[in-house]
Amino acid sequence: MKKLVTTPWNAAAKYLSLIPSPAVAVAALAHVDLGLMGLLLFGSERLHKAYGRSAAQGKTVMCLGNTENLAGSDVAGISMTAGC
Repeated sequence: MKKLVTTPWNAAAKYLSLIPSPAVAVAALAHVDLGLMGLLLFGSERLHKAYGRSAAQGKTVMCLGNTENLAGSDVAGISMTAGC
């Protein structure tokens, strides 16, 4: 059996699983996986500087809002883009 490597991320997930409310874990994981990851992969350098550090430190909460008039909440069906 393959041994899992302990990283800060899976260590955090382990402790989140101990909290009686699953909503806390969902919020934390959404912040990292949906919000912060989107910023890191697709955000401009200006957005990285404006929000990256504070989001990584937990001072800014990142999220993903997904709705469109033809797609609703179906993320795969979204065709609009945003710009700053």
